[in-house]
Amino acid sequence: MKKSLLLILLVLISQSAFADFSLKIDRLKCYSIGDNATVSVKVDYPTANYQLGGYDLVIRYDTRLSLQNVTPGNLLISCGWEYFNVTQIDVNTVRAVAIAEINNGANHPSCFAATNGALAYFSFFIAAGTIQTEFYPIYFYWNGCGDNTISSRDGTSLYLSDSVYNYDGITESNITADTTFPTPFGTATSCLSGINPIRYSEIDFYNGGIDISAVDPQAICPSDIYVNTANDQCGANVFFQIAVSDTCSGVSTSASPSSGSFFPVGQTVVNAVTSDALGHVDSCSFFVNVIDSTPPAITCPTDTTITNEPGQWYAQFFYSVSAEDNCSGVTLNSSPPSGTYDPLGENEIVTIASDASGNVDTCLFILTVVDIDPPVINCPEDIVVQNSPSECGANVSFTVTATDNSLSTTITTEPLSNSYFPAGTTLVACEAKDPSGNVDSCFFNVIVNDIEPPVLTCPDDIIVSNDSGLCGATVDFSVTALDNCSGTVIESNPNSGSFFPIGSTLVVSSAADSAGNADSCSFYIIVNDTETPQIICPDNIVVSTDPMSCSAIVDYTPSGSDNCGGYSIETFPPSGTSFELGLTTVTSVITDASGNSDSCSFTVEVIDDEPPLLNCPVDMIVQSDSGFYGAVVNYNAPASENCGDASVSVSPESGTYFEIGSHTVNAIAVDSSGNADTCTFLVTVILTDDDFDGIANFEDNCPAVFNPDQTDTDGDGIGDACCCIGIRGNVDSGFESEENPGIDIADIVFLVSYAFGTPSGPAPECHDEADVDGSGFIDIADVVYLVEFAFATPSGPAPLSCY
Repeated sequence: MKKSLLLILLVLISQSAFADFSLKIDRLKCYSIGDNATVSVKVDYPTANYQLGGYDLVIRYDTRLSLQNVTPGNLLISCGWEYFNVTQIDVNTVRAVAIAEINNGANHPSCFAATNGALAYFSFFIAAGTIQTEFYPIYFYWNGCGDNTISSRDGTSLYLSDSVYNYDGITESNITADTTFPTPFGTATSCLSGINPIRYSEIDFYNGGIDISAVDPQAICPSDIYVNTANDQCGANVFFQIAVSDTCSGVSTSASPSSGSFFPVGQTVVNAVTSDALGHVDSCSFFVNVIDSTPPAITCPTDTTITNEPGQWYAQFFYSVSAEDNCSGVTLNSSPPSGTYDPLGENEIVTIASDASGNVDTCLFILTVVDIDPPVINCPEDIVVQNSPSECGANVSFTVTATDNSLSTTITTEPLSNSYFPAGTTLVACEAKDPSGNVDSCFFNVIVNDIEPPVLTCPDDIIVSNDSGLCGATVDFSVTALDNCSGTVIESNPNSGSFFPIGSTLVVSSAADSAGNADSCSFYIIVNDTETPQIICPDNIVVSTDPMSCSAIVDYTPSGSDNCGGYSIETFPPSGTSFELGLTTVTSVITDASGNSDSCSFTVEVIDDEPPLLNCPVDMIVQSDSGFYGAVVNYNAPASENCGDASVSVSPESGTYFEIGSHTVNAIAVDSSGNADTCTFLVTVILTDDDFDGIANFEDNCPAVFNPDQTDTDGDGIGDACCCIGIRGNVDSGFESEENPGIDIADIVFLVSYAFGTPSGPAPECHDEADVDGSGFIDIADVVYLVEFAFATPSGPAPLSCY
């Protein structure tokens, strides 16, 4: 069945130019365990184009690769693939068979192919393995004579393997060999026996694979940076470098803010990210601290002279002090402050300018208050009198007074008191002057009235509708008057023919004669409003929840219009309402002063796009558990959420056993809307080694004393460093310390009993304590040495040191 199929598969390739024809499997580099990789099988024919009919490929791959999918290549450009089938032969071997679309029309398209192109794409998942840096091979495999062959379009040419080149991730080698099937070494020579050589030609096969490198790029940030502000600037341009290490090429690094950026005063975090060509990323961060040490420059007013408040011993003075600084936010404190009531004489005013970083500058000026207190004159209220009988005026008397701190004031008036005043209004001017020339003045009117009024007649109240499109109407009316004197003038307010607003308007009419005598009457002009107001609602509103809230306060303003002002708009719910998460309909109603109304509606939608706030613990340093080279560590990463609860995941989980060293713990919090926050912290486990000799306490035969050699002469499990303290001689192991060696008569008796008793007494717990003279042996010399030290007069030499 396979051989009959191969007779249908076709690739016509120019016979004369086939020496350079080959099939190649991709050789991919710098992939990691857990990545997905797509490997293509390519035709490489650099000298000519060709016509393709079909192929039969058998591909074998490393068992640590998991085949996900096989798809036809993009080689053909004049027709497509009519048949494509993939068969899994065994756990790591797959057969791909394809036929070009060569019988889909009366003219049999040529299926023209480019010089180079892919026959098929093999997509793999790189499964976890025991080796993190290794080459996973993918190679051609022959189970029979027809495997790994290519056919011409007309079926007259079939191409088998010539040379097979293997690749191990570093070097390429020719592995062609004439062997029996199955084999990775090419088509057996026996397959060509008795076959017309013109029908069968030979091409080269190149194996490939995937190079695995599990080392991700590493971003290395500098330490926190501290700089001062630049001249006259509230910050500084700061330059830095982000180091990076990676085993693969194509690594790119970015920082935000970037090196050379302008950093404001204070602390700014710089976040750096590095990534390689396969999308593996790492990040780090550090702080740039810009310190402001430039004080502000303050400017005070010049010395100033002002006058006292009238009648007072002080004056209120307002002034302005300015300051310039490289940073905004300068605070000015003046004493006394501007607007203070300052006493007479010289007053020193001091101002201090301080910026947000605590830098200060000061200035002062002198304020002088001069007394120019004038007298205070008191005029009477306007005087109103009736004209004298048969006269157009009257004689009028009045009194003007004044007060002053000098108690001596001269008062003058024009006209004088008791002068004759004509009918109407006459202005009286008064002046008071004190001995220092300070002057005050006042004025009042003397009014002589004619009391004979004219007689005025008004019409009844008038009721009309508003003019179209206007908030009122133009109204005409007539008012008449009679008077005992000629020259009567009639006035109405508003006048006839005026525009009257909606509602009731009082029209007041008056008649005055030449002497000013008057009469008045009034009536109402009532204009009714019958036009409906118009309202326009805003578009539908979509807002995010307020910070740390599951709702949002939303403001909006429907607009309205009316022929009259004074309409009101009510909205339900009103603007400024706190809206819950979701969709709410808002209705607005406009009503004018006459009760005419209209309405509209819109929607307010509140969405949650605020991520939860995740709080990781600070980096943890713990000692190893007793008896272990590691420790079980517990921790908690709580999260707060504006809407409901957030789901928190920590990897590794709390309660995990950590080996000696530093370990990164990653945490993520996700809320019900899919918003997320992440954080990380370090767990560092250090070895419990109290004497710092590199040996854990639970394995150290003397954990309190530095003894890296672990010498234990008597083999009792207690190191020599712990059995002898200070000087030798405490044979019975009584209390001793560096200051008190603990040597007494009991030690001599213990040593004699052990060395010469019959039977022998118990052996000393510490050999070095009993070897008083340091000879390496316990004998009579040690007894004599100890007796002379403890009881001889004078005392013998002290026993040797334990160390």
